[in-house]
Order: sequence, then structure tokens, then C-alpha cells
Amino acid sequence: MTMPRIRRPLATLGLLLVLCCALSGCVRLQRSVKLNSDGTGTFSFMLAFSDKLIPFAGASFANQMNACGASVKAGGGSYSAADRGGYSSWTFTWPFNTIDRLNDLLRMDTAFCTFPNTNVPASVTAADTFAVTAQSHFLTTTFVVTGHLSFPLQATGSTSPDSNTAALLKEAHSSFSVSMPGWVSSQSAGGTVSGSTVTYTARAGDTLNFQIVGSGLNIPALLALGGGGLLALGVLALGVRLYHRPSAAALERAAPEIPSLPSGQIV
Repeated sequence: MTMPRIRRPLATLGLLLVLCCALSGCVRLQRSVKLNSDGTGTFSFMLAFSDKLIPFAGASFANQMNACGASVKAGGGSYSAADRGGYSSWTFTWPFNTIDRLNDLLRMDTAFCTFPNTNVPASVTAADTFAVTAQSHFLTTTFVVTGHLSFPLQATGSTSPDSNTAALLKEAHSSFSVSMPGWVSSQSAGGTVSGSTVTYTARAGDTLNFQIVGSGLNIPALLALGGGGLLALGVLALGVRLYHRPSAAALERAAPEIPSLPSGQIV
């Protein structure tokens, strides 16, 4: 009796995550939020896999990831594929017009595609939670971002990773970044600040709980006020400049001392 031929299943991201136990730094996940002062913006999710790992997934993997991107594009988003120095990455981006829509996107795990090779990493990101609130003031809008970001030691299917597995996963990571429309007022848990962008990175075994507070000028409200809004904007800019202007005493302290010359000496 001839045994029935077993059809080789398509490579899944679950398989890729299991293979993470055998290759260092094989997977990177990155979420990025760009906020505008009126509560609109973009949300991006990037998946990057080591080029050493892609061959294990089969030739169809990249095609299916591109097909996933095409489905995101058909739904009003966009995607791009890139080579990031030893990593092949796919970035999926969605615009949002309200903070409620942004929060919906932040609750979305990586199972946003229907293909069998793109619905497993949700197990890696299921514990992550993020939320954004906004409060409009006369001249500014304040945003508060809270998050719980983690990156488990074990890949899908692992139960108790040993120290060797942990060492191999040291380069793998998951990150979250938010770009405020104007400035960052505060951030917790040791985020990296670059201009108006704060980034948190969780590596194998890390768990981060954080809060970011930032603001931006309420440009639509200022424009709606017409000339009065422009005047208010000018007053605000002047106030900020005067606030940061050093006092006369500070300038005097900062001035270099000029040594006195001996009596009768001419320079």
C-alpha cells in the first residue's frame, strides 16, 4: 500500500519564530505612530526577518508577504519592502483621522492578513497594549500615550527556553515609537528621545510599561480664529522666547573675566 503523499504546507511565521531559536536576531517587530496636532496621522507595523532565515521559509514567502501588503493597500493603507542590511523587511502603514481609529489600529495584532503564513505572530504581540488620549486646549493639543511592551524569551511552540536559546535571541527585539506633532513634555521607563520622537525597545525577556506626554500647536483652531489666532501664535512664540532668554544676572555670570592690568601699563 502506497502511503499518501503529504503536501508540504506553506511556510508560516510560526515556523519562522520557532527557527528564531536557532538563529541569532532573526526577527524584529516595530510599531510607529506619527501624530499631527489635529489628531490625524499614520500607524506603521514593520516585520523584519534575517536573510539567513528567509530560505527556510521557501521561495513563496516573499511573494505572500507582498500579497499581504497588496491587501493592506486595497484597504486604504500602504506597504513597502526593503533590504535593511541583512534583514528583509515589510512595512504596513495605515492612515487615521481620529484618535479612536488610532486606538483600533494599536489593538490590532499581526494577524491583519488572511494568508496562513501571516497569522501566527499574534502570539508574540498579544500581551502588548497601547492607548492614546488627546485633550485640546486653546493654543495646544496634549497627547498621552501609555503602553505595555514585551518580548518573550520563547518563540512559538517553546515552553522553557534555556540559556543558549536566550543568548541566540539577544538581537531579536520589538519596539514602539511615537512622534509628537510639536514637543515631548515627559516620558517614563527610559525611552530614547530624538527630537519629538520617543522610542522604546524590548529585547528577549523584557517587559516595559511606559507613559509619554507630548503636545503640538492647535493649528486648525488658530487658523479658525483668523487674525486673532495669528496674534495669539505670535504672543505664544514671544513668550517661549522670553521664557528661555537668560537673565541679565545670568549673562553677567557667563561673561569672561577680563584681568586687570598693573597700574600705569599701556597695552
